[in-house]
Amino acid sequence: MNLRRTGWLMMLVLFGVPVGPAGAVEQEGDGLVEAREAMHRQQWSRAIRLLTEVIRDEPEHLEARYLRGICYGERGKHPTLESRIKDFLSAGGEDFQFILARDSLYRDVLYQYAVLHRYAADYPEAIRLGHAQIRLKPDLAHAHVGLYKFYWRFIVETNPDKARRWLREQETDYAAFFIGEIHRRGTLNFSADAVYADLLKRPSDLSTSALLLARARVHSAWHKPELATAFVEQAIAAIKSETDALFLFNDLQYIVSPAELEAFNQIEDAAGYRRFFETFWAQRNPMPAAPYNARLVEHYRRLRVAERDFLFRGFRGWYRNWYTGDAQDFPITYALSSDFDDRGIIFIRHGEPDDFTIGEASSWMYKDSLMIFHFAPTCVAGICGVTKHFSPVPRGRIWGGRLVGIDAFEQERMSKDYLDKGLTSDRHRWPDRFKIMEIPHIVAAFRGQDRRTLIEVHYALPLGRLSRALDEPDDTVAVEVGMAVHDSAWRRIGFSRKINRLPPQNDRAALAFDRFQIDVPPDSYSVALHGRSLQTPLLGAHTFGYRAPRFDGPGLKMSDILLADAVIELEDTQPLGRDDLYVRVNPVGRFSTQKPVFVYFEIYDLARSPEGQTRYSVTYTLTPQQRGGLRGLLQQDEGAIALTATEQQGAIRSPVEYVAIDMKDVPPGAYELTVTVRDERTGATVERGRPLDVRDE
Repeated sequence: MNLRRTGWLMMLVLFGVPVGPAGAVEQEGDGLVEAREAMHRQQWSRAIRLLTEVIRDEPEHLEARYLRGICYGERGKHPTLESRIKDFLSAGGEDFQFILARDSLYRDVLYQYAVLHRYAADYPEAIRLGHAQIRLKPDLAHAHVGLYKFYWRFIVETNPDKARRWLREQETDYAAFFIGEIHRRGTLNFSADAVYADLLKRPSDLSTSALLLARARVHSAWHKPELATAFVEQAIAAIKSETDALFLFNDLQYIVSPAELEAFNQIEDAAGYRRFFETFWAQRNPMPAAPYNARLVEHYRRLRVAERDFLFRGFRGWYRNWYTGDAQDFPITYALSSDFDDRGIIFIRHGEPDDFTIGEASSWMYKDSLMIFHFAPTCVAGICGVTKHFSPVPRGRIWGGRLVGIDAFEQERMSKDYLDKGLTSDRHRWPDRFKIMEIPHIVAAFRGQDRRTLIEVHYALPLGRLSRALDEPDDTVAVEVGMAVHDSAWRRIGFSRKINRLPPQNDRAALAFDRFQIDVPPDSYSVALHGRSLQTPLLGAHTFGYRAPRFDGPGLKMSDILLADAVIELEDTQPLGRDDLYVRVNPVGRFSTQKPVFVYFEIYDLARSPEGQTRYSVTYTLTPQQRGGLRGLLQQDEGAIALTATEQQGAIRSPVEYVAIDMKDVPPGAYELTVTVRDERTGATVERGRPLDVRDE
C-alpha cells in the first residue's frame, strides 16, 4: 500500500486547496506543465489562462478542465464583489459538470465540485456531493477529511437549532457525529460523548480514530487528563489507513513544524503514521512518566479556547493587506491553521501571552521566548471586521521602552523574525492553576550489567513547601514522582513512577531525598524527571539531554562522583561493594562547613602486576568557581588546593571508593570538587568533577 503523495500536492490539500492525486491522466504538453507550476505558486489567474489555451486546442481534455475547475474555485473564493464569486464558481462548476457527463469516476471530480459549493456557502450541496464521492471512491483519504470539514463549517456558520434540525433529517453517521459536535460546542459534553460512544459501538462510515479523538476532546473539557490522553493513544493505535492518519493530523496540524510536515509527507504505511504521532507527542511531553501527556491535554484546552474566541470564517490567503501580500514572507506551516485567525494560530502554538495591549489593534508579548506579535483588523474594500491579522508594526498603544526597535523599518524586520520563529515552533505552558516548584537533581553514571551503563538520577523534593501548601493538616504529604528515558528516536527505553507518602514538615527548607536508576546501552538520551503533589497544585518537571558514557573496553575508567551527607556501611565485610553501602546523596549540592562532605565513586579496570596486585593514587582538589574564593586559605589570588591525596594497592581491579572531607577551614562559596585517579602501574589518569556550595551553617 503506497500512501505517499507529492510534496506540493499534499501541502495544497492540507492548506485547504483541494486537488486530487498527482500525475496526469492524459499526455501533458508544455501548457499543462506551466499551469501546474502556476498552481504550485498559487497564481490562479495565470493558471486559468494557460489551461484555457489547452482546452481551446483540445476541448475534450479532461485533465485541463479538472485543473481549471480547481483554479476557478481558488480564484473565486477571495473576491471583492459577490458577482465575481458567482462568475468564478459558476465557471468552475461548468468544467466539473463537463467531466461528470463523460466520466463520473475521473479522479475526485465530485469532491472538487463539492468544494465549489463550500466556497459559495452552499453546505448541504457540498455535503451531498462529498458523500457521493466517498461512496464511489472510499479510498480517497482527503475526501473523507474534506467531508468532515464541510460538516464542521456548516455547524460553525449555521444557527445551532437550524443546523441540528437539518442534521436530524440526514441518515448518515457524519450527521449523527456532528449533532454531537453541536452539543460539545454548546458545552453539553455528556450528550456529545454519548453520541461518540454510540458510534464507536457499531460499524461507522467515520474513521474510528476520528471518533476516539472526539472523545478525547470531551474528556479534556471535563478535566480528565488521563482519559483524554488514553483516547488519543487509542486513536493512534487504531490507524490502519491514510484516512485515519489525516484525521489525526487534522487535530495537531496547528502546531506542526516544517520538518515534521515534511516527514509526514514521506510516510508510506500505517505503521509509519503510528510512529510519527507517537513521536510527535512524546517529544513534547514535559512529564513522560506521568499517567497523562500534559502537552497533549494543554493542546486540547487551547483548541477549546480558539474555537470560542478566534474562529476564522473566511479563507486563508495572502490578499488581506500589503504585509500578507506574499506567501514567501511566511513559513509553510502558516496556512495549515485555516480554521482560526492569526491570533488563534499564535495562541494554539504558544498559549496565553505574558503581556498584551487592548484596543482595535493589539500586540502580544511572550517574555521567555522574546517574541512580539502585532494584530490589526482585517479590512477588505475599506470594510474592517473583528478578525485580526498579523501587522508588521504596532497600531495604537504599546509598551514603550519594552518594545525593542527604534523605527518602523526595524520593527518590521523584527516582526518577520518573530513570525518565522512563532509559526514554526510551539511550547508548553502550565495553566495558571498550577504552581511550579523546583526539584533539585543530579545525574551520575556507573558501570552496569552486560556492558550497559547504570544511570542514577538523585533528586530532592521540597517537602517543607509541599507541607505548607496543604489546605488542611494531613498525616502525609502525597507526591507522585517519575522518571522516563527516551532514545534519540524518541522511543521510550524505560520509565518508573511511584507515589511517595511523607510525613509533613513545618521547616520551609525541609527536603526529601530519593533516586531513580536505569540500565541503558551507552548512547544519547532524553531524560525527564517530574514530581507533582496529589493534594495541591504544586508540580515540577525537568527534561534534559544526557550522554551515557561507555565503561567497557581496555584502560582505566571512572564513574561520576556523588557528593553525600553520609555514607553508611551496611555490612561488616571487606571489600565493600555498592550494595553494601547506603550513600545519602545530596542533589542540592549545598554543604555546611561544620560537617564533612562524603565523596563516593567507582574505579574500573586498574592494571595488575604479575602478582595480581594493583596500585593507584587518588587526589581530591577544590577549585573556587569565583576568583579569590580561597584567598583566606591559600593567601593567593587564584589556584586550587589539594585537600587530600592517598595511594592504595590491592587485588581488586574495580574498587569502590568513598571518603569524608573535612570542610571546616574552607571559606563559604561556590566550588568545583575534582577527583583525579592515577593508575601507578600504567601512568594513566582519569578525573571527574562536581560543583558544590559551601555555607557557614
